[in-house]
Formats: sequence, structure tokens, C-alpha cells
Amino acid sequence: MQKIRNVLFTFSQWRLRHISNRNFLLILSIFVGILAGLASAVLKMSAAKIEDFLSYIGKNESAYLFFLPLIGVLLTVLYVQIFRKGKIGVGISGIVYTILKKHSKIEKDKMYSHMITSALTVGFGGSVGLEAPIVVTGAALGSNTAN
Repeated sequence: MQKIRNVLFTFSQWRLRHISNRNFLLILSIFVGILAGLASAVLKMSAAKIEDFLSYIGKNESAYLFFLPLIGVLLTVLYVQIFRKGKIGVGISGIVYTILKKHSKIEKDKMYSHMITSALTVGFGGSVGLEAPIVVTGAALGSNTAN
């Protein structure tokens, strides 16, 4: 842990001498944008792969397809209850609230938890979108990069 602190301190000293605060902010903004874009691609591909897998194993069975969204929601609820202790957030409105009231400090686990739950829900055929989880993920990436 001490080595990491030494490396970060050395980098910080170098950065202060060679890169202005404005340019450093621009570099970090580009970095966060690239990470958010990659997260978006991973989420979309994950949901598509889950859907492809489920359609492959359940071909020509309409009863099977009828229950898939229910199974996806149940898996999402289990994930939230077991790994997130029952708290997942409410999407974009939760991010706006965090920005206004909590000084933009977004929990680290929001960088991945919304991606997992929405990939499960959408992959199993649930009727939700992928936009809000990407907004939450991008905001969490930016917030945790800034801290």
C-alpha cells in the first residue's frame, strides 16, 4: 500500500510541474468518456449474449419464452438482495439527487451494479432500457475518478 502511495505522490508531483489543472481535467474527461463508452458496449453485448444464449436453448417453446422475463427479474432481485443488501438506486433521478445533496460522491459499486442488473433484466426479455444504467455507470466512473 505504501508503494502505491509513493507512486501516486510522485505522479502528482510530476503532474503539477508539467500539466496544468485545465489540461489535466480535459485528459481525465477523455479517459472517463472512453471508459463510459466501453461500459456501454459491454452492457449492450452482455444483454445480447444472454438473449442469444436463452433463445438458443429454448427454441420453439412459447411457454419458455413467456416465463423468461419473470426469471430475469427474479435473478435481478436476488442479486440486489444478496450482493447489494437490498439497495440499488433509482437510476438517473438518484444520480441527480447525489449531485445536488451529496457533493457528487457516488458509491463505487454503482460502476458495475446497474450494468449487471440491467443486463440480466434486458437479456431475459424484460422491458427496461439500457440508457439509465449507462448514465449511472458513467456518473459513478467520473465521480470515483475525481475522488
